[in-house]
Amino acid sequence: MRVLLYSIGDELFASPLATIEESIDCPFIRPMPGADDHAVGVVDVRGRRIAAYSPMMSLNVAIRGEPGAALIVEGEHTPIALLISDVDDAIEIDATNIRIAPGSDNQDGVLLGVFQYQGRLVSLVDPLAIRDVCLAAGAKH
Repeated sequence: MRVLLYSIGDELFASPLATIEESIDCPFIRPMPGADDHAVGVVDVRGRRIAAYSPMMSLNVAIRGEPGAALIVEGEHTPIALLISDVDDAIEIDATNIRIAPGSDNQDGVLLGVFQYQGRLVSLVDPLAIRDVCLAAGAKH
């Protein structure tokens, strides 16, 4: 399975490459009046304004300082820009090395599992589920 490896704060994450539309380095985030705590603004992507979300709501991880990149997640519905610290690499992982995360009930479908990469634990997450969590949180406000 080919995944995109990225960091948020000190933690490593990976997502199936096919679920990420693109990544943007150093996104310029325009404030969005009336936005909740998780939709921090909008980014312009080739003339489209896309809501930018903090990873806190869906992943319970905060970015330290300014976001270094954004992952554009679209699928068949409303796109979002997930703010992250940095994009590391696209790598190939063996699906047999993915383990269930200890203590995870994964009710929202975000956490797909964990694996080891270069001696570090990586959380494999589903960006489409992240998008759904972010959009649902915004709809409640």
